[in-house]
Amino acid sequence: GYQRRHLSRSGKYWRDVNRYAKRFFEERPFAWCRKRCNVRALFVESKDAGCKGSSKVDDPDTALKSAFSGTRSLRFGDPAALHRLVEGAGPTDIVFVMVNTERYGGGGTTLRSMPSRGRPLPAPTFSAQDTTSFLVAVHELGHSFARLADEYVEAGKDDRYPLPEGDRDLGYPNVTLASHIDRSSFESVAQSAKWKRFLALRGSKRWTWSYEGGYYRDRGVFRPFPRCMMNKLGDPFCPVCCEALARAVYETCGAAWDEAAYQKAHPLSLWR
Repeated sequence: GYQRRHLSRSGKYWRDVNRYAKRFFEERPFAWCRKRCNVRALFVESKDAGCKGSSKVDDPDTALKSAFSGTRSLRFGDPAALHRLVEGAGPTDIVFVMVNTERYGGGGTTLRSMPSRGRPLPAPTFSAQDTTSFLVAVHELGHSFARLADEYVEAGKDDRYPLPEGDRDLGYPNVTLASHIDRSSFESVAQSAKWKRFLALRGSKRWTWSYEGGYYRDRGVFRPFPRCMMNKLGDPFCPVCCEALARAVYETCGAAWDEAAYQKAHPLSLWR
């Protein structure tokens, strides 16, 4: 949804790219992985500005046919066009689709035709003129890049995401079923929780590491931390989610992961 007039080096598009690249690397753990990341911008011209559902033009002609669905879901409508653009840009691990609109919205979109690490390429979409929408994109990146689960409660959505049958736990690093965690004491959590290694770290006793509510349910599912981007936009990623994202960066770069060195460099004292 950026027109030719927006695409000069001093224009709106380039200002938006710089603004959000800077904002992305203010978010941990990406701030800690800055030296392992490169940012490239694709200058893609659209005939009309904006996108469907937020433009004065009823059906604007834009490069990726981006459109709103419902109140806040924003998606690109032409994955083949995006595939061609990304393919021409060279090896890519994450794509942010930045849409020239002021309306709040974003989406956890992926590019299924371009698998990365055995999964569809993460390609979250967001409204460029709304900073909160960028946080939607970062939240959605948690899903597609590090297999993180939503930690918030949303009535009705739980029906679309049933719990596993039998004795199986939820297959995400940041949520667990009540039957898979013993909450009777700090020590019992330290023995039973899937994130138990964090409870052995210095300063861990400031938290219980078992907070009820997650995976769209207010009962029966527990998350490790009281505040996290996977629960509420604007909160930082919690220690468990930060580590999962950092590990994904290292895996993508083909770098060896040293958990002890990571925890030493990023102690729990960084979280309040």
